[in-house]
This record gives sequence, structure tokens and C-alpha cells, in this order.
Amino acid sequence: MHAGVIMEMDPQGCFGIIESDEGEIVLFSRDSLRPNCEPKALRIGQRVEFTIDKIDPAPYASGLKPRL
Repeated sequence: MHAGVIMEMDPQGCFGIIESDEGEIVLFSRDSLRPNCEPKALRIGQRVEFTIDKIDPAPYASGLKPRL
């Protein structure tokens, strides 16, 4: 499991960018969210947990949820 901070996000919460604790830029979309996580639960500056699926052109998050 990885952790990081949401750095950018569109107003509807459909996609955005996370900076991981390792300094890596990770993309996310609505499909990245865990089934019980609503897009409105996320905000810029929030800490999150996720796994990384390596795909081109950049790492992509899955299993994304707010970090408690």
C-alpha cells in the first residue's frame, strides 16, 4: 500500500494527480476509487492510500481511499 497527497483534482472528482510519499506522480480517476469511496469524499491536500498499477504513460492508482 502506498500513501500520498492529492495535488490536483478536477471539480467533479473524476480525475486528478497524487504525489506519493516517495515523490512519484500518480494519476487517478473515478475508476481508481474503492467501491465504497465517493469522489466527493476527496479534496486537494488530502492524504490518501492506494496501490499502483504501472501503465503507460504514468503510474496509475487503484484501490484509492482517504487515509484516516
